[in-house]
Amino acid sequence: MPKDPTELINLAPQINGLAGAGMKPWHLRATYQTFDDKGQPKSQGTFEEWWAGPEKDKRVFTSPTFTQTEYVTSGGKFRVGSQGGPPLAESLVRARLVNPIPMEADLKSDQIQRRDSPFLKSKLVCVELVPALRRVEIGSPVGVFPIYCFEPDKPILRFSGSYGLLNSSYERIGLLAGHYIGLDVRISDWKNPFVAIHVENANLISQVNDADFVPPAGTEALPTTGTVTLAPGLVAGRKLSGSVPVYPSTAKQQRLEGTVRLAAIITEDGHIRELRVMETPDASLALSALIAVHDWRYQPYLLNGRPVEVQTEIKVIYKLGG
Repeated sequence: MPKDPTELINLAPQINGLAGAGMKPWHLRATYQTFDDKGQPKSQGTFEEWWAGPEKDKRVFTSPTFTQTEYVTSGGKFRVGSQGGPPLAESLVRARLVNPIPMEADLKSDQIQRRDSPFLKSKLVCVELVPALRRVEIGSPVGVFPIYCFEPDKPILRFSGSYGLLNSSYERIGLLAGHYIGLDVRISDWKNPFVAIHVENANLISQVNDADFVPPAGTEALPTTGTVTLAPGLVAGRKLSGSVPVYPSTAKQQRLEGTVRLAAIITEDGHIRELRVMETPDASLALSALIAVHDWRYQPYLLNGRPVEVQTEIKVIYKLGG
């Protein structure tokens, strides 16, 4: 268990989840329950994946609202069934199981620091990634900045506060080929449950059958667009719905104002998948912006007739008397 927080956060992605270097071919099957915006059960589904390399991957989602088989091959990415990308809930199911901590390249931060566990009865070891922002103190509310909490004696992930408010608790842990994976994972959206995941089976593939990773004949490869970067002004006009930011009373009393800049990734179906604070006058304003913006919904952005994932910037302006 590294004592240095930077060493810990760089080691953790290699042994948590199934995306670390040197991983052998594997198969995983999980069930999941989604919840509506009031925390009531909404839909059930299954997720199954066979992985034998970065260009030999098959993922299957099955639910009443989203059914898709996706193939990742040397020839590109192919989809059978629903042609759009997985909705937010489904995308989180895979991410929290397979890649629960971003790799080192995604963990760049101005300051990687230890933080006391936000859970009163827990002795978890927590690491927070904080950008260089003025007026931000250690111990800012969970969810403002990325936080990862591990068991006290081993770098086993037990909690992550996502960029925003999609917090994940790893309630039961399994071990596969030296990699720790969450067997029961609960994701909450602010105060309500969002997704509950249960892994039914995870095992190594003893013999890889290449034919299992070949998409059906006639299936067209998706355009290799990846994530499209759009200017804030182009995205702002595509907003369909969302909460209105609340000016924190403490910020008003201190006469704090200014602009909170958020980096956002918007999924193919118009939901926000990730939020990262880029600039803020104060932590309370950042949290207010995150709480409001995380449920904003956008009209899907089409490129050559197909919806694509968008990376952009969202600005929330706080002005006294405005």
